[in-house]
Amino acid sequence: MDTIKSTTNKLVQPYKGYFPLGQSFGQNLNPIYKLKGLLGHGGQDIPMPLGTQIFSACDGTVVYISTDIARGEGVSVRSDEIFQYDGQDCKLSVIYWHLKDKSIVVKVGDKVKTGDLLGLSNNTGQSTGNHL
Repeated sequence: MDTIKSTTNKLVQPYKGYFPLGQSFGQNLNPIYKLKGLLGHGGQDIPMPLGTQIFSACDGTVVYISTDIARGEGVSVRSDEIFQYDGQDCKLSVIYWHLKDKSIVVKVGDKVKTGDLLGLSNNTGQSTGNHL
């Protein structure tokens, strides 16, 4: 099995407070995932109140901002830190989906630090409740 390793473990929780994990990678064998070529859910869902502030989990660069019909409003930050994946050096992209419309406060190319505000949680895209 491939693993991602970091020597400094610099990813942090991207919100304040405690919200239990709702759905993890590979969970939910809904047929929609199979149609998309996935074995299950392709991310981690964390249910949280509408409008919860979402912060960058790492130092990095904003590489993608989009509105997607399935995932809603989203931001992707590529880490500055080098990680090891299957014996190769790589930079990790952290993607934040289902953000509130017009709440994203960064733009592509922005440098962000761990803890910088990105936007607010919501229920945009194809989802069943407020979450990140």
